[in-house]
Amino acid sequence: VSPIYDIPSRVKKQILLGFKEGKENLSAALAINNIGENYIRVKKWDSNAHVLLKVVITTENASIFINIIDAQNAWPYSIRNFSNTEFFVYQADPYFDKDGNRTSDKQFKPVFYRIPPKSVMPYAWDFPAADVKELVIRCGSRERFIQLAEIGSLVPMRVKREIGKYSIFDLNVVADGPVQA
Repeated sequence: VSPIYDIPSRVKKQILLGFKEGKENLSAALAINNIGENYIRVKKWDSNAHVLLKVVITTENASIFINIIDAQNAWPYSIRNFSNTEFFVYQADPYFDKDGNRTSDKQFKPVFYRIPPKSVMPYAWDFPAADVKELVIRCGSRERFIQLAEIGSLVPMRVKREIGKYSIFDLNVVADGPVQA
C-alpha cells in the first residue's frame, strides 16, 4: 500500500502504469475517477509482449483506492468473426466527449487489429481514459461504431462487394460469462 500525494488539480486525474524495470514502457492513461474494474495493458520490460492488469478503483469516504491485480489473461472483451470475410477493428478517437466536443489537441493514431475470417481475438481498450468508448469495425470502406456496453442485436452492417452486390453482416454484443463478445 502506497499513498499518492500531490496530484495536480486538473479536471481529469489520470495514472500511467509500468514495471519498475522498464520505465519507458508505460501504459495508456487511466482515469482514477473511473470507479469499478478497468483493464489495461502494460508492456513487459524484457520483450514486446504485454501483461493485462485489472485495476479496481473504489472509494471510501474521501479516499480513492486503486488495486492493481494481474488479470491472468482474463480479457474483458472478445472480438469474434464467424464470417468468411476479414475485418479490422480499432477504438474510436478518445479525444472527444459525449457531446462531440474535442477534449485534447493530441493527434489520434488508432491501433488497428486485423480479425481474419473464422477467428477470435481477446481485447481491452487501447485508450481506457476515453470519455466515450466505442469500437470501430471496418470492412472494405465501410465503418460501424459499436458501444460494447449495449448488449443485444445491432443493426446489420451492409458492405459493398462489387458493383451492385452487397454482403450483410449480423452484429451482436453478448455477455459470455465475465466477457463481453
